[in-house]
Amino acid sequence: MSIKLLAIDIDDTLLTSSHEVHSAAPEMISRALEAGIKVVLCTGRATPSAMRYAEELGLKDAGQFLITYNGAVTTNLADDTIFADATLDLDDIRTLFDVSEEIGAHAHAIADGGIFTPNNPLSPYTVREAWLTDLPLFYQPVDELDESLIYNKFMMVDEPDILDRAQAHMKEHYSNQFTALRSQPYYLEMIHPQASKGKAVAYLAEQLGIDLSDTMGIGDSGNDLDLITTCGIGVAVGNAIDELKDLVDYIAPTNDDGGVAHAIERFILKS
Repeated sequence: MSIKLLAIDIDDTLLTSSHEVHSAAPEMISRALEAGIKVVLCTGRATPSAMRYAEELGLKDAGQFLITYNGAVTTNLADDTIFADATLDLDDIRTLFDVSEEIGAHAHAIADGGIFTPNNPLSPYTVREAWLTDLPLFYQPVDELDESLIYNKFMMVDEPDILDRAQAHMKEHYSNQFTALRSQPYYLEMIHPQASKGKAVAYLAEQLGIDLSDTMGIGDSGNDLDLITTCGIGVAVGNAIDELKDLVDYIAPTNDDGGVAHAIERFILKS
């Protein structure tokens, strides 16, 4: 087994607790690129938000791929075209806002153009998401949502006990219509049922002629579970949730201690 494709989660994996790329990561990623490895950022973030890290790490200049919205969109960075996508339509978004209101959870929809919410007052978690992702935030009543936009992801954002109920409700009533992922205790994310990080990596690897046994995924959270189990080698950073750690082949140091750089050196550069 030799790693030919590396998929790296961004938040709490590539990024430290201060939301910066760990200082050891750029050199290791550059060396992996020089060795001919496909390096793919694989994130729940929106494409515009993730793009800045692809540029910072030289992945855009190297013509790599970028997987965003938890696997709903894959972008070819060589020409900024959509390589693959599985997105939500406006009826899906309206349904999810109705469910959110029924449960009593704050919520927002995300498109490349920004974050849209009918909640007034705004949830602090929606404000936090806009700040983290650097996306514009819009107050938008549900009946005024723009039909021309492509909605890539929907998020319920609230206290963990409310989202526990929401997650159970989605599993019971909408498991065939949406994939629901818990990326943080206060984030429940809904995407197209054919979208996931693992499925996106599997499709990309197939199109590139790379066997899944020659892929490696690094992550930390619930939305990384199928990425880790899909890739030939699954790595958790030391700050990952226990559920993920139980599934991986290797536990690297934490995000703050350079876990991504450590894993690249151990499994790719020393192999």
